[in-house]
Amino acid sequence: MKKTLIATLLLGMFAVPSFAADAIKIAITGPFSGGSAPMGISMRDGAKLAISEINAAGGISVGSKKMKIEIIERDDEGKNERGALIGQELASMGDLSGVIGTVNTGGRARGRQAFAG
Repeated sequence: MKKTLIATLLLGMFAVPSFAADAIKIAITGPFSGGSAPMGISMRDGAKLAISEINAAGGISVGSKKMKIEIIERDDEGKNERGALIGQELASMGDLSGVIGTVNTGGRARGRQAFAG
């Protein structure tokens, strides 16, 4: 799980580079409330644990610089419409390097559309 998360983070960083800041911004989105919350919370907590370990080790090397990961959380409540709104919000963030989530198919599909367009 940890290796997969790290690989996902690294791929996300190259997909949407934003290295001008002092931190790499990664969004975690999923159902942190509502009926699917147990799955979303487990995913979020696992990602946050891995990110805290990466940051404790000094962060990620980007060129000659070490950068910490900053987390942005968004709760889609397990609702497709909310997932779409969050996808639009995150897609408009120019300094976002990647997104981790979500655990519901509908929310993921609707949120992903914002990044495709």
